Amino acid sequence: MAQARINIPVSAAGYAAAIEGLSGLNQHLIRSGGFDYPSIYQSGIRYRREKKDTWRPITEVYKTGVGDCEDLAAARVAVLREQHGEKGARVGVYRTGPKRYHAIVVRADGSREDPSRALGMIKKRGFPMKLKQCKPIPGRPGAWVGVGADPSPDSQAITFDLYRSGKGFAGIVRIPTASPGAAIFAKTTTTPVSRGAMRSSGRLRRAGRREPPTVRRAKQATATKSIRLAARLVSNPAVRALLPPQAQMAVRALRSPLGKLAKKGAGKLLRKLF
Repeated sequence: MAQARINIPVSAAGYAAAIEGLSGLNQHLIRSGGFDYPSIYQSGIRYRREKKDTWRPITEVYKTGVGDCEDLAAARVAVLREQHGEKGARVGVYRTGPKRYHAIVVRADGSREDPSRALGMIKKRGFPMKLKQCKPIPGRPGAWVGVGADPSPDSQAITFDLYRSGKGFAGIVRIPTASPGAAIFAKTTTTPVSRGAMRSSGRLRRAGRREPPTVRRAKQATATKSIRLAARLVSNPAVRALLPPQAQMAVRALRSPLGKLAKKGAGKLLRKLF
């Protein structure tokens, strides 16, 4: 494949316009390929941040099974346009740092998806979603529950995320609802980690080595909190009434004897995911 290089003006609008070109290329590849691509959320593709930012067409994303935010967003938009007739779908871009931007998908109805988050990206600071309603959880400092736009509406499973929060780690629980494009979100309390351990963890990860035991234990504890918080939320009849059928199955699993056993050892079961 011939390689080309283009200098993009440093702005959200400039990146969005450039990624639109990648979306158009993907549409051409879909039409000329003569076959349908499965949903990116059900294809086994995972988010992978690249040290050297190289934009990948949809053929390469599905072949390698990985992609950065612009790769995943452009692939998703092309599939929505070509295979689902959603001509109004587009790539959205917002600033995440002085010279950093993040690509998401804006559906024709105005709702938003974040393929990168749904496929494995871990945010280090906060949760970038704007919640319509958000209330603190009594007795749990820093924990809250709210309702907002679902970044992965194609997935009706209860999911968890882990991210850096202050001086440690916190978990985000996502519970889909039967209402299209809406989900319930809840944040756990922060599991503290010393500054020295966090710095050491970063150096070891970059060297391809295992993280310090204190960091691994903190992630394990946060995963356990996430599972327990999900179980607590779905035990509320009002919440259960909002769930789609597929999520109801997860609720029954959480309330079963095996589910109770899993909650006790959830950190050990989920540690590898984080």
